[in-house]
Amino acid sequence: MEEAEHQLRRFHSHDPNFPGGTVRTTKRISPRKKSPTRVARTVTRSSAHASRTTFFRLSRYQRPLLDFYKAHPNFVLPQTRFNEVIAFVEGGLKDLSVSRTSIQWGIQWPGNQDHIIYVWLDALTNYISALGFGSSEHERFDRYWPADLHLIGKDIIRFHAVYWPAFLISAGVDPP
Repeated sequence: MEEAEHQLRRFHSHDPNFPGGTVRTTKRISPRKKSPTRVARTVTRSSAHASRTTFFRLSRYQRPLLDFYKAHPNFVLPQTRFNEVIAFVEGGLKDLSVSRTSIQWGIQWPGNQDHIIYVWLDALTNYISALGFGSSEHERFDRYWPADLHLIGKDIIRFHAVYWPAFLISAGVDPP
């Protein structure tokens, strides 16, 4: 982990409640009704913003992740999703921002009260901390980890098939 400057790009919806925003409406023909229907279309704009953040050195885990995937060919199913994960990792990994200074709620970064732990680092760690990892009462962790099955939806696959195993490998813990 290291602290560095991070350029964030935020996307904002344009709507009447957003300063300077608009909602564009168009007419379309409904296939069922055969009559014009007004449809609101969201228009977005982005803005750049710099802040200090703590980075997880994800770039260091490209080779260990690819080696893990090769040794565990059923880590992600179906195979089409696994191919997407492998292609993403082979494309090169960038270091991952794992803290925020722009929010006040959440878990404070140890030793730095200005930083809040980014939700995915804290949420994924709950899988093992709930079993007692890192505590004196680690019998459940010893018994149940690594998990035999980790079931997730495709919309969060990068977090569970790339970031989570990298966090675990970094901590010296076997991925599920």
